[in-house]
Amino acid sequence: MDSPEQKLQAFLDSLPEWRRKWLRYDPPFDGIWISQQPPYSERLKAARQEMSAWAENLDDDIPIREQYERLLQQIPQSWREYRTKLKRQALSDLTKAKAGRKRETELAERIWELQGEGKTTPEIQMILRTEGKNYSREAIEAYSKTRRKKSQK
Repeated sequence: MDSPEQKLQAFLDSLPEWRRKWLRYDPPFDGIWISQQPPYSERLKAARQEMSAWAENLDDDIPIREQYERLLQQIPQSWREYRTKLKRQALSDLTKAKAGRKRETELAERIWELQGEGKTTPEIQMILRTEGKNYSREAIEAYSKTRRKKSQK
């Protein structure tokens, strides 16, 4: 009787090379790889040909992927590696949030506008409270610093 590894290998051997790459998320079916290629390189041209072959056979994708995953699940180490690669692939498409506190540009511009009208810090604090925003004097004064005005613009 065939081992799970032999069944998987026999299944993969029955498929064209581009389909095997697609199942394993190997280049060019790896979004990270594509983004790193020069626009007119030979490797990218070959990748486009493989991707067009894949696009012509979209109807076969789901059943072939399901069969591949069933075979992989019988091999725990390979299944773990596949899931890790799948997770990395999915996360590579997400944009990372910027580190640090979100800038309150609208608040800063509102404070600068009120200061331009000649309002004092306590007056600005009262105006902001009536608008439903409660900030300390120190917070309001922090937006008065000229270096902030330059960096925000």
